[in-house]
Amino acid sequence: MKFRYFGVFEVIVYSMLALATTCWSATKPLTENSVETSQSVKDGKVSAARITVESSNGGPEIIKMRTDYPARAVLQVEASLTVKEGYYKVELLNSGKPSLVLEAKDGKTVRVKGRMSVTSGGDVEYRVTSRNARNSCLELSFTPVSKALSQSTKRMPANRNADRLSEAEYKASCKQIAAGELTKNADMKKGQLVKVTGQIIVFEESGGSDAVTRLIISVKDDTNKLPSGKLPIYVSFHGKTDSFINDTVTIYGTIYGNDIYQSPQIQKKTLPRVDAKYIMK
Repeated sequence: MKFRYFGVFEVIVYSMLALATTCWSATKPLTENSVETSQSVKDGKVSAARITVESSNGGPEIIKMRTDYPARAVLQVEASLTVKEGYYKVELLNSGKPSLVLEAKDGKTVRVKGRMSVTSGGDVEYRVTSRNARNSCLELSFTPVSKALSQSTKRMPANRNADRLSEAEYKASCKQIAAGELTKNADMKKGQLVKVTGQIIVFEESGGSDAVTRLIISVKDDTNKLPSGKLPIYVSFHGKTDSFINDTVTIYGTIYGNDIYQSPQIQKKTLPRVDAKYIMK
């Protein structure tokens, strides 16, 4: 996965991933008792899993789960973690590095949504750290990114014929939209073809031949909602782009609505999302 971060914009600054974690004087072997795992299988692959643990203490320790998805496949993940007593932390991993993090203690439940990659062996990996945790429950659901993208397209019947348009016709059908209007009414404008121009401040690329590029672009906002006079827009593109950090680009695509953006560097943040058909410098 490629990821770059640039710029000091209010929304990015206050959404930087919190690094506060429980400190450990030393790494302890992870001991877990009465572990029960249940899985849902669809098309021969794990679509959901539920792991309950009666008691747990120690770590960090990496745990592997067989999914039977292709090696390096990118999965859309929804996860929740509940612990009745004590402290329990789960880090969903990409190539050994945290992609999503859940931390819960003393009766709390936390939820996250994002992406992770399957290992070369067809597993997903997560790292557990716990301290006197009792009755914890981790729930995971997996959707291949390519399927998630196709499902999001199905929710947009107003433009079911857009794929039949030539590039010129498609771009001509996209209407310029102000950043303030898109931010305020993203869910109400789902499915509309739009054009937005801004500077790339976050760049993330994942997958190989089935690459997905995620951007955050900073778009001029005449309403001056933020002191910078700019607003962040989340852009998802099924493919690769030769654009990069700092480039000013014009996006032609479909309004998805509001969506959660999260990465190892940036805490989850709800932003208006545009699914790009074309990205032009």
